[in-house]
Amino acid sequence: MSTPSDKAHQDRPNRKRQRDVSAFEHAYANFTFTPIESSGRPGTPHRYFQESYRVKQATENQSDGGQETDTAGNRQATPTQIVHKHANGLVIITAGDMLPDASTVQKVEFLQQQGPVANQSAGAKRKQQAKMLRGKDVPGTVQPTDTLARIELANGSPLEMKSCVWGSVLEINTKLASSELIEKDPLLDGYLAVILPSGPFPPRGKGEAE
Repeated sequence: MSTPSDKAHQDRPNRKRQRDVSAFEHAYANFTFTPIESSGRPGTPHRYFQESYRVKQATENQSDGGQETDTAGNRQATPTQIVHKHANGLVIITAGDMLPDASTVQKVEFLQQQGPVANQSAGAKRKQQAKMLRGKDVPGTVQPTDTLARIELANGSPLEMKSCVWGSVLEINTKLASSELIEKDPLLDGYLAVILPSGPFPPRGKGEAE
């Protein structure tokens, strides 16, 4: 015959799973990730990464399908950031097609920094992930909605690049001090950062077909 303490012990894994699911749902509440089909061309991201996704963040002025509407209610195509998932699970954050055609980048300013987790052991990284799932603040971690970098165009217009992923910042692309790199190759050498996701990526139930 089981005792109340036995039942509490048996329920503990279920409570942990429910807590983890709730944390993921909250972190990615307004995000969807649309898979990008491989073109098969040499030099394209699919030659180097396992998967690529367009990142869509729902806004008050956005309708279904990842398109925004103008003041007249007409749908417009929406430029998006693009992220690549490596076979090792790391996610590479890029500006995607957010940069306007023929635009000149004046400056790239990073608002997030590489976290100490980059030099930690696998066990330490698991402990950090557990803290995040419990809702604790962990140095070097970002939420999908956090602004990763701010890009200033030559005409003075600012563009905010989101982190897109809930996790730990392993690397910031310091090469972007040369603004030409992000203009010429935003999807590969001009990437913004590398993030270790806190849990499965893309999160379950947040993907959609193009």
